Amino acid sequence: MQGIKRLIMGIFIVSLVLLSVAPAMAGESEKEKKAILLVTFGTGVQSAMPAYNNLEQAVKDAFPGVEVRWAYTSKLIRDKIAKRGGRIVDAPFTALSKLRAEGYGKVVVQSDHIFPGQEYSDLLEVVNSFLTLQTPEGEFGPRKMSLGRPLLYHHADYVDASEAIASQFPADTASNAVVLMGHGSEHPSASAYGKLNDILRHEYKNVFLGTVEGYPSLEEVKKDLAASGVKRATLIPFMNIAGDHALNDLDGDEEDSWKSQLNRLGYETDTQLKGLLENKAIVDIFVKHLAAAMAELDEKSLKDAEVRVNGEKIAYSEPPRADGDLIMAQMRPTFEAMGFSVSWDENEGAAVAEKSGLTVSFRPGSGYALVNGVETALDAECQAANNGSTMIPLSFFSKRLGYSVNWDADGNINIFNK
Repeated sequence: MQGIKRLIMGIFIVSLVLLSVAPAMAGESEKEKKAILLVTFGTGVQSAMPAYNNLEQAVKDAFPGVEVRWAYTSKLIRDKIAKRGGRIVDAPFTALSKLRAEGYGKVVVQSDHIFPGQEYSDLLEVVNSFLTLQTPEGEFGPRKMSLGRPLLYHHADYVDASEAIASQFPADTASNAVVLMGHGSEHPSASAYGKLNDILRHEYKNVFLGTVEGYPSLEEVKKDLAASGVKRATLIPFMNIAGDHALNDLDGDEEDSWKSQLNRLGYETDTQLKGLLENKAIVDIFVKHLAAAMAELDEKSLKDAEVRVNGEKIAYSEPPRADGDLIMAQMRPTFEAMGFSVSWDENEGAAVAEKSGLTVSFRPGSGYALVNGVETALDAECQAANNGSTMIPLSFFSKRLGYSVNWDADGNINIFNK
């Protein structure tokens, strides 16, 4: 309760400050300024910073021209950084206050948390608190805000994350097990670790996930390793960065580190000190969630958004629309803008695009496309639009055909050859 009271008092104080700067913003462009605020727990380990830089660069590449900033939720980390080098990193509330004071009327807050636990809930409370400050004139809080989902939110996220981390596994996990270390939590949503562990165990042999502060723990991992019969294990942090937990709790020389405990049990170990944000496929999941939050920022903006292929605007008879984290668009005009010929196969009940030996077909209601006859999973089922056309997820072009798909600062979607 005291925390809520402090938050309300903070909102009141910041509101007064923002009211004082409102007249200065009257001359802003009619197009509202957009910003992205990346929010993380934070780290004081300098060697872990490239992971954060990697996420930031991916976000800037996906949303060129949009202001990108950071906020750390940990006061301990913020104070440590300020004391060590004088660098000030804002808390989420402070960062949002500054963005509003600088005239950013549309802000997307993107969590880089692993699952929707307590810190994500706290961040949601901060965002909702700012939204309560809205007035018809928009003097106080940003006029529009949205919150991007954490890494593991929808079931598809778990599948995507397991495939992403698998790229770091040794070639033969039958003889070389993998031990993943997550942070863990007492929050009810920490059951996310158990779900991910279950998916990993079904998809990959001898891959075990444990946590530092929760279930499953190292004790469960030890039992799994003993049952597997393997005597070698690769240790990998399932954390955004290879920070203190990875350096000390996982790979440290102290007797209670995971490496030391497993070595005493006779296991030969090696360690990959690589954070999740150094894995491109993991970063892509966060960027996908950010894109969905950007679309949610203003539903009308998605309906009015222009989609361009190599700079040329596509004319749609049915506007693009959001489907969860995805953007669905008409198949025919999109492929035709890329130089494909498009036809309808009456026998197969599918739309077919052909170009230079490449044939791609989509059947409304199916979650698969055929690429040169090979079934390829889509991020969402093809949909039939009101006018009978076929709607497909634009993510297909980046995942399967090698195109770059991103939003720009004006809320338009650009598709380019990489």
